Amino acid sequence: MGPWQIAKRLTEEKVEKPSYYQATRQRGNHQTMCDFETPYNWTGGSVARILERPEYMGDTVNFRSHKLSYKDKKAVKNSSDEILVFQDTHEAIVDRRTWHMVQELRKTVRRIDTNGEGNLLTGKLYCADCGGKMHYRRGTTRAGRDWRGIPNGEVKRTSAGFNCGSYNSDRKQYKRICCSHSIKEDTVKQLILETIQYALKSVRMDEAAFIKSMRSSSEVRDKSEVKKLKSDFAKKEIMRRNSRSLRLPSSMNLWTKYWYTR
Repeated sequence: MGPWQIAKRLTEEKVEKPSYYQATRQRGNHQTMCDFETPYNWTGGSVARILERPEYMGDTVNFRSHKLSYKDKKAVKNSSDEILVFQDTHEAIVDRRTWHMVQELRKTVRRIDTNGEGNLLTGKLYCADCGGKMHYRRGTTRAGRDWRGIPNGEVKRTSAGFNCGSYNSDRKQYKRICCSHSIKEDTVKQLILETIQYALKSVRMDEAAFIKSMRSSSEVRDKSEVKKLKSDFAKKEIMRRNSRSLRLPSSMNLWTKYWYTR
């Protein structure tokens, strides 16, 4: 489910939105700005901001924004290298693996068709050449035409499939990162069915060996995922420390300059 789908469900279940929850308990900055007539009207933006906050996995984030002057009340957002994150400062309500998994899932856009359903394989297929995600292409129908372009009463159908998302992705510079690789949805489903049938056959032949192989492959996959997350986090921490040692955040620079010039 995407942020707007989650917001719709929260509204239907009559869950209080954050501004109303805080205003009724005399908390936060929405005590005078909250619309008390719509206590359950959630928005996708509110859900997205909740999903993006690392505070829910026990971290404290400082220096998100700064002010250009002590006379100016308008806050300006800081760049990522000026933001400081302190881990495990309070009790977490979601583990780190789940939080990072949500961030990866949010990178993939899942479009819903006219039936109100999305394709189950969206975000799970990757191009074998460039490694980019394969985008789902729905099947279409259009009127057939003869060689003169006049409708001839026939109906032409285009089967659903997946195309390489890196093909013509940089349209501003007219560069082709990859070729127009594609595969039909029926072909993918047939491959999945054959894989399931092969797995069932392996279970019938030797169930113990199959369970052992699945557990070992799952452990290897989990270790690789954890290793990747740790390496990504270590790189970000090194970049932040280097930027921190080179210069202070903008807000601290301004205050330091102000006190020294007095």
